[in-house]
Amino acid sequence: MEQVVLRGIALRNHLHCGDCFSVLDVIPDNSVDLIYIDPPFYSQRSYEMIWGEDAERFAFADRWQGGINHYISHLLSRVRKMHRKLKDGGSFYLHLDWHICHYMEAVAPALPFRILLHFSRPC
Repeated sequence: MEQVVLRGIALRNHLHCGDCFSVLDVIPDNSVDLIYIDPPFYSQRSYEMIWGEDAERFAFADRWQGGINHYISHLLSRVRKMHRKLKDGGSFYLHLDWHICHYMEAVAPALPFRILLHFSRPC
């Protein structure tokens, strides 16, 4: 298989991190075998992790000023754009937590796929 390079980005066997809108435009449609996304879960919290050194600080805010409708719209637009990049026989995994997955089920007809898997937390 030939490796494709567009705008300096190697597209074969490459992991892309960040907001997908900054990378998806250079990836050809119907060219991706697997997409796995783990978006924010609409927790309405801020997070900060420190791994022993000041240089190893990671922080992000999972807060959405527009509410749940803004969050769902944001997520749906990205899922649709990613799905266009997927090959016909490709797999798409959308990782959501137990409380936000039900909102996505409510908009399932708007999704480009139909199978939703749920994992429950043990009681």
